[in-house]
Amino acid sequence: MKFSFYRFKKYILPLLIGTLFTLTICYLAINFYASGVDKREAHPNIAIQFLHRLDQATIDWRLRFRGARKGSSDVVILAVDEKALTQEGQWPWPRVKFKAVIERLMQGGARVIGLDVIWSEPEQNNSVHALSKLRTEMGTTDHDHLINKFIGQSRTDSILANTIKKHNDSIVLGNFFNPPILGGFDRSSHGYKNLCFEELYRLHPHSQLMDEHEPVISTIDQTLIHASDEIPEIWAEVLIENFEKIKQKTEKDFLEQRKKKNKSLNLSKTAKIELDQEILLSQWNYCRRWLHLPDHERPDEHFESYKSTWNIVQEDEETYQKMSFEDGLDHFKAKIHNSKIEMIGHWTINIPEIHRAAKYSGYFNAKQDSDGTIRRSFLMVRTGKSLFPSMSLMTYLRATNQKIQLTVTENKKDTDGKFKAIAKLELIDEDGNVTGEVPVDKDGHLAINYAGPQHMFPHLSIADVLNDEETLSVTTKKYDKVLGGWKQVTEEHNKKEFYKNKIFVVGATAVGIFDLRVTPFEEDYPGVETHANIIDNLIRKDFLKRHPNEEMYMILFILVFGLGLTVIVSKFGAVTGVVSASSVLVLLGWLDWKYFFTQGTVISIVFPFTLLIGVYTVLTIYKYFTEERNKKQLKGTFGKYVSPAIVEEILAHPDNIELGGRKEEVTVFFSDVRGFTTISETLTPTELSDLLNDYLTPMTEIIFSNKGTLDKYIGDAIMAFFGAPIASNTHADDACRASLQNIERLKVLQDELKKKDLPHIDVGIGLNTGEVSVGNMGSNIVRNYTIMGDAVNLGARLEGITKQYGARIIISEFTEKQISRSFITREVDCVRVKGKLKPVRIYELLGENDAPENMVEVAKWFKEGYQLYHQKNWNEAIEKFKKASSLRQNPEGTAQGDPSSIIYIKRCQNYLQTPPPDDWDGVFVMTTK
Repeated sequence: MKFSFYRFKKYILPLLIGTLFTLTICYLAINFYASGVDKREAHPNIAIQFLHRLDQATIDWRLRFRGARKGSSDVVILAVDEKALTQEGQWPWPRVKFKAVIERLMQGGARVIGLDVIWSEPEQNNSVHALSKLRTEMGTTDHDHLINKFIGQSRTDSILANTIKKHNDSIVLGNFFNPPILGGFDRSSHGYKNLCFEELYRLHPHSQLMDEHEPVISTIDQTLIHASDEIPEIWAEVLIENFEKIKQKTEKDFLEQRKKKNKSLNLSKTAKIELDQEILLSQWNYCRRWLHLPDHERPDEHFESYKSTWNIVQEDEETYQKMSFEDGLDHFKAKIHNSKIEMIGHWTINIPEIHRAAKYSGYFNAKQDSDGTIRRSFLMVRTGKSLFPSMSLMTYLRATNQKIQLTVTENKKDTDGKFKAIAKLELIDEDGNVTGEVPVDKDGHLAINYAGPQHMFPHLSIADVLNDEETLSVTTKKYDKVLGGWKQVTEEHNKKEFYKNKIFVVGATAVGIFDLRVTPFEEDYPGVETHANIIDNLIRKDFLKRHPNEEMYMILFILVFGLGLTVIVSKFGAVTGVVSASSVLVLLGWLDWKYFFTQGTVISIVFPFTLLIGVYTVLTIYKYFTEERNKKQLKGTFGKYVSPAIVEEILAHPDNIELGGRKEEVTVFFSDVRGFTTISETLTPTELSDLLNDYLTPMTEIIFSNKGTLDKYIGDAIMAFFGAPIASNTHADDACRASLQNIERLKVLQDELKKKDLPHIDVGIGLNTGEVSVGNMGSNIVRNYTIMGDAVNLGARLEGITKQYGARIIISEFTEKQISRSFITREVDCVRVKGKLKPVRIYELLGENDAPENMVEVAKWFKEGYQLYHQKNWNEAIEKFKKASSLRQNPEGTAQGDPSSIIYIKRCQNYLQTPPPDDWDGVFVMTTK
């Protein structure tokens, strides 16, 4: 098939563009799924970042579209609200108030109390200070026991600790870590560094306290690496020594900096805290470069201390006995994989007295996405190898008397290489039986299925717990069928009945003291309610979870959907495209809503939506600009050749034309003014120009009105053709009709010229039908839409011989075969034109249905004479031709004579005198053009 650049631009190139766009989305999807959520937020590919944010936004939209739902009535927000501050005084409160709160809730039968508060420093109690000072000033007296008794009764930390200890099976303390200081663990670090972090954690006083609490997380390790995650004993000793050296150096640098700034070297409490943080940060950063070779970008400055003890390592551990230090170091580093669970460096916990009184604690830090919205909760974090639960998870576990069992597997698909990732998080009861599964990602994050905006859970003011009323006010939201929405209501409840079996989450909601959070539903959302939502999700088990095989199915869907969409958008117009695209968009949204999101499965619909919008937009823009350019090109090309109606048809159906040479059957039209050279000699240039304009304008309009295409003006001559650029089955009829109309319009023009006393003009028209080469032809500088071929040459010859037969319109046998029977013709000769060997029958076009009756009679007698002529019956032929000539009249009805008959009378007379040869075939040879 001949290559067509137009068809390539019209059909092939859009398919290539759509396919390329589809493959690009596939590539982005593969990288998107290979990266964890946190890595997508800071991904080096900005497109991944954009898709991630868009994916998060679509989840928010779907939650808001779903609307609010009632939270679990078993989960209650015990709020430090404006009412509590008004009744009990400004925040923070004395710890005896919390002692009273805990006692009253537990007496009422509360199931669990989760504390979104922390007591990280001893309470400054004026009574204790006064009694201690009194005891010092009085010295030893008989009243020491009374003073000590009063001091003990005034120590609120001890009072609160005793209350917590009394109910420690149902109390979950809160703590937090400090990401701004030491967070953001480098995920690309090797897993062996966790052992360094673990040793550092063990040196911190907090580790002993935190380890005293009941463990609730156990791990099943199913990795393919079977190796002990331990540091060689001698290296552990060396590491601790190095930590001490780092501590000493940090202290020295810290004091030198204070000295330079003229600050006191007697450190205040604040300065000591700063120093402790500097030491911890230095030691933490050391673990990040631990065992890096000296030629490394961040080398371990104590590297030689490990190398020098290699012989001891070999003696203690059989594995390393036959290894060099370098090989042993590589083996040690390779055998331990990193963990995907968030790494934490610094903890803030309750004071030891309170911490030891409890059995359970959890952190209340929130997991914010890059836009500040809380969409996920990290149910656990780690320091080194030690795992710690969130307060929400721990509160739920205590409420249901369950623990967590993690299945950890080797993850080979992560872009950072091999990691230990969470494959499964299961709930187990006291007997070790699995009771359920929590759908977390491999980092341990749980997507929060928010109940809605604030107050979807019961809110109870601490003020109502602390007062002596028998009833309390509970604020929540209820659906009002009349209003068609959720309305906040406050209801009265009996205290003892309300407390029973409830899970209380204690936190601040008063303006100015609560931690402000952004959620998919609200931007000013109390942090304590996020804990309630997580606990509610764990209770209901209505999780938002990812489909386990989403990546595989999504990639396949993108390929199939993208290629199918490309074909549809490429093939159909903009209106069909936008209707189809909008319909598919709605269908995709409905399918996701009906069969996935409402069932708790979150699909990254960002890919099909981006693909749909992207393919449609890219291809529509491409088609718009290319088609607009094509339209301008076509208008420029054909506007001067064909009528505006044909131009519009070309623009509406550009497939019907092809710029560039192509074979096409057309009917060629040539017309010429007879004797124009003589006429032009009698006129001034202006008169000649006006005469041509008066003649060419109406004749061209007639050609256009009959779907003809103007090729060119050759002085007074007109060259046109019918059947291109828009293919037509009636091009021969159209050409004949245009020719007859030209003659009729010429009669009007002749009268007008006569009135202006201008020369009389007459024309001859030649028509031929045949296959030609049509298209934009010419040079690289100038091109014209034209036709070429033998059929064109023959048409030009036919126009030239009209003068010899006294005819206005001569058509070839090829044209005569294709015109409808409504046209009246007569065969006038069989000629061999100059330059051609094969003879051609030629016909005079007399009219279309309405030819004058005398011309019909003329044609009848001429035909009889023409047959006798070819039978060499010259005398009888002459009589028939004379009869035909006598019947020919001019428009005024006077005798005119038939030029064609007169020609044959002369030929017959010549043949009477000089008969033709025996092989005479009746063909007349034209010796001129």
